[in-house]
Amino acid sequence: MLSEIHVYPISGAASSVGSEETPWAYREASYAGAIVGVNPDPVNTENITKCCKGYWSALHPHSSGGVDSNFMTDPG
Repeated sequence: MLSEIHVYPISGAASSVGSEETPWAYREASYAGAIVGVNPDPVNTENITKCCKGYWSALHPHSSGGVDSNFMTDPG
């Protein structure tokens, strides 16, 4: 019930700077997203993790293929 998907538009200055001007990749992307799995009961950790990874796997083929390290809490 506390899990969510965040979708952030990439526009403005972020999309108007050339790809070689700063070290930020995927400037051609229109959106960045984050899959957030939250449940206060540790007994649900495996199910929440499985759900988030499944959602990521379903979306990944439609993505630019990378990740913004600012969205990573567990590289696994």
